[in-house]
Amino acid sequence: MSEKISEYITSVTALASGDLMDVSKLISTSPLDYQSQKLNYSVLISELNNDLTINNLGNSDLTSTDNARYFKLNGTTSSNFLKFRNSSNISILSLFGDKSIVFGNIGNPVSINFNIDAADATGDLWYRNVSGNLQRLPIGSSSQVLTVAGGLPSWATVSAPNLGSANLTSTDDARTFTLKSGGTASQNLQFLNSGGGNLLKLSGNKAIDFGSSANTITPKIYLDAYAPDKFSLFSNVSSFSFCDVYSDGNGQFDLKNVNGNVKIEMNAGVGSGAYLEKAEMNLRGAYSSFRIFNSIANNAVELTSGSTDYGQLYLNSVSGANKTYLSASYSIIDTSLKVGGSFAGATAALQIVGAGATSATTTALFQNSASVSALKVKDDGYCILKANNAAIASGDLANNEMSFYIDEGTNHCVVKVKYSSGTVKTGTFNLT
Repeated sequence: MSEKISEYITSVTALASGDLMDVSKLISTSPLDYQSQKLNYSVLISELNNDLTINNLGNSDLTSTDNARYFKLNGTTSSNFLKFRNSSNISILSLFGDKSIVFGNIGNPVSINFNIDAADATGDLWYRNVSGNLQRLPIGSSSQVLTVAGGLPSWATVSAPNLGSANLTSTDDARTFTLKSGGTASQNLQFLNSGGGNLLKLSGNKAIDFGSSANTITPKIYLDAYAPDKFSLFSNVSSFSFCDVYSDGNGQFDLKNVNGNVKIEMNAGVGSGAYLEKAEMNLRGAYSSFRIFNSIANNAVELTSGSTDYGQLYLNSVSGANKTYLSASYSIIDTSLKVGGSFAGATAALQIVGAGATSATTTALFQNSASVSALKVKDDGYCILKANNAAIASGDLANNEMSFYIDEGTNHCVVKVKYSSGTVKTGTFNLT
């Protein structure tokens, strides 16, 4: 049948184009075998389809003797496509006219295997080169990272391969982290907590911030129990302070000068036995001073070592003017207590300066524990002594001491004296 149909290519072409109703053309040109038979169109079309079938389409091997084959979609949009499906009608590969390619679909993902050249190694990467083609990037060496050089990906070695990981390790003896640029506060390295609060900031201007005003911290420093110098702060090259914490639990804080000599020393529980409870502060060196300032920054109290052989204590007014002065000297300077103001240059052992010049003000006042005045020195120079009305017991007087009292019954002022030998004698003054 197929051989006979192939003889009538003109009629077949007419039928394929839809000219099936022009039966006269087919019959008039048909062989004698068809002239006496009624044309069976369904048989004819079936035979026609069999004759036009492309060999091997859909089979396991689709071959061609031509060097190239083209399949053109009828359009350039996503509505023009060619799909390859499995026997369950699930899409495996879709080619669209808008130049997009889809492997599988969302509901039915596919697995993709690339069997590439044997010259490739495990871990090789592929990237788009400048020509738009895929190019292989061989796997890098151990500890290298993928970076960009000249606009293309490449492998490179970094100085801190574990930066940011849980364990930052290195086989080198030292690691250096250099800020990108500049020496100002804007170039910095920060360590933040999970909430974004600053814990530590290292800045290019050499400033180090622990925490911040918005994120205060609780610093803790755990020091070695046996090293003599536990904590050191260096100023410039060698001027520093350090804290000693002894193995027996005692504490010491020393401030040293540029030569390493201790100038301020504070001890807590230094020594053994009862001395474990001792607390002391030492200022070492000539002209050492301990000062306490008031709220308006004036010197209120000053304890100082004026030189190598004397010490002084100043109690000052709110304005910083000296009101009480205590000095202890071994040679060149007076040993004295001066209370008041506008001190004279004399080296009196006790100098008290009053505030005025009348009996209405008192320069000095001495009282007993019951606040009974024993001696008053008035600003106008008068002295007032308390006189009891009974004699002091002789045993209360030491050798070379004296006392007096008023005998109101006899109108006498009685003086009682104990000689250096211990002999006690009295004398009287008549009172009128």
